[in-house]
Formats: sequence, C-alpha cells, structure tokens
Amino acid sequence: MMSVEINIPEGISIQIDKLNIKMKGPKGELDKTFKMHNISIKQEENKLIISGNTKMMVNTLAAHIRNMIKGVTEGYERKMKMVYSHFPINLEIKDDSVLIKNFIGEKNPRKIKLIKGVTLDIKAPYIYIRGMDKEAVHQMAANLKNITKIRRLDPRVFQDGIYPALD
Repeated sequence: MMSVEINIPEGISIQIDKLNIKMKGPKGELDKTFKMHNISIKQEENKLIISGNTKMMVNTLAAHIRNMIKGVTEGYERKMKMVYSHFPINLEIKDDSVLIKNFIGEKNPRKIKLIKGVTLDIKAPYIYIRGMDKEAVHQMAANLKNITKIRRLDPRVFQDGIYPALD
C-alpha cells in the first residue's frame, strides 16, 4: 500500500466526497471529480493523505491536488504572442467565444469557445490567459495556437499565428 501526504496551507478549505474534491481559497473555488480505482483520500487536521495500490495513480492524484492548491492560492497565467507580417490580427471577446479577425487577410473571423473559468487580457501583441485551473488555462492556450494553424500554405513563408511568448 502506497501513500502520500500533502500539507494544506492556511486559508484553504477542502471538502472530500470519495474522489470529488472541492477546494476554496483566496482566489476562488475549484471542484474536480477524479475517476480512479482503489484510491482513498483522508483529511487529518492540515494534511491530506492519499493512499492506494499503485504508486503511479497515487502520485498522479497528488500532483492534481497540488495544482489545485496552487490554483486557488496563486492562480495560473500563460502568455501568448500574436505574430503577423502583413495583416494585423485582431482578437475580440464576444459572449462566451473568442473571434480572431483579419487572420492572414481572411474575411470571415475564426471562432473558438472561451473555456469556463479562464479570462483573456489582450494587450497587443500579447495575450495573457489567466485562471485557477491549470488544465483549463493551458487548454485555452492550445486552442488559440491550433485555431491559427495555417494549412495548405508554406509554413516557412506564412509564419502568422498565436504562439507561446518566449520573452
């Protein structure tokens, strides 16, 4: 039997119902349900004890819980950069979707759905993606990168798109 202990910082409250975890912190509230077999979670004072048969599953669940703790205390941020040569890219947030206008001179905007719990802060040429859920923030960054992927044109010439910022 393998077990891992996680210290719970002050100011965070956790409710556990089998493998459904609700966590509240200074930044907000996160709720996740995990589908893992033969894993148990117990809370003792300011510690969470995760135990199970396989080391891999226990460590995976422990990593997810640590990410949730960091999310409700600090939050996550991802910085992306809009790159273009001739046609400036315009981003617009409308209702629950993101419109990418004038991408390589296209008349019709490209559209993706904004993930719940994620906010976009657009300061051209940078896009700041913020949120408490690490998976949601990084999925939104991947969606922005993939929606601006250029197909059927030479990628050495057409390098326009939204990419992770290196600076």
